[in-house]
Amino acid sequence: MLPATLKLCGGISYRHSRSLTGSGVRNMIKNTVQQRIVGRLSQLPEELLGSLGQYKAKDLSLPGPRLSGDPAEVLLSECELRYVQEGQNILQKTINILEDHSGWHFESKTDNGDKVSSKVIPNVGKMFRLEAEIPGNVEEVHKELFDRVEHMCEWNPNVNQVKVLQRVGQRTLVTHDMAADAGGKLLSARDFVNLRQSIRRGSACFLVGVSTDCESAPPQNGYIRGETGPSLIMLRPSTNDVNKTRIVWLLNIDLKGWIPKSVINLALSRMQINFAKSLRERMSDIHCGN
Repeated sequence: MLPATLKLCGGISYRHSRSLTGSGVRNMIKNTVQQRIVGRLSQLPEELLGSLGQYKAKDLSLPGPRLSGDPAEVLLSECELRYVQEGQNILQKTINILEDHSGWHFESKTDNGDKVSSKVIPNVGKMFRLEAEIPGNVEEVHKELFDRVEHMCEWNPNVNQVKVLQRVGQRTLVTHDMAADAGGKLLSARDFVNLRQSIRRGSACFLVGVSTDCESAPPQNGYIRGETGPSLIMLRPSTNDVNKTRIVWLLNIDLKGWIPKSVINLALSRMQINFAKSLRERMSDIHCGN
């Protein structure tokens, strides 16, 4: 028998005038959890719900603590819901920046046509914008940048390691990113704990990113913990070649520490150029069967 007052699921209280049996409590928990999940998920955009198939309340296949006596039923934690919703917020913020073409200042350009520009965004800070075309269709490029994110260090010289700390469905990740010295060793190594989310809209794919908290990734010796602001990589089919993908990468980052602005500008601009070069080589190798 259990006490008359129960506190369940984030402080919801139930008071009974008589004692409850164990099966009665389990049924009450089950009904309460179902109602709460339906209420929370109904607030999410339809397109994101489509990518969270295992989160549908009808089967309750959700990550989180298991309910005693019901091993097949689990619930989405508050933290995981926060990750999903935070990704949606960053998408909207960065889409607004992406669609505003005014005020961008030229930083650098390559013979391949890769271009980097920058702009100071109110309440955000300095944003760097890379524009490039890469071999491979959107699905192939997406696979390298999101599905195979832990292998990025194999082809991206800017990255020492990417480790997935947590998966929330198929489209939301929490990662620990350990970056190499940036800008020709103008900057010492940094590390970041990032929320990553992949969202499809028609033929385009948006990969959003922002720093987040995760207890399993404390500060590392030899690395300065940087902070990623609202960032976005847009993947869209090239208008000139169906076998190529147009990339626009919006990067907002705080490297921490005292660093001259001229050094930051040069380092981040060079990092984006190197990223486009390395990704182009990676996708060319894939198409050549290497």
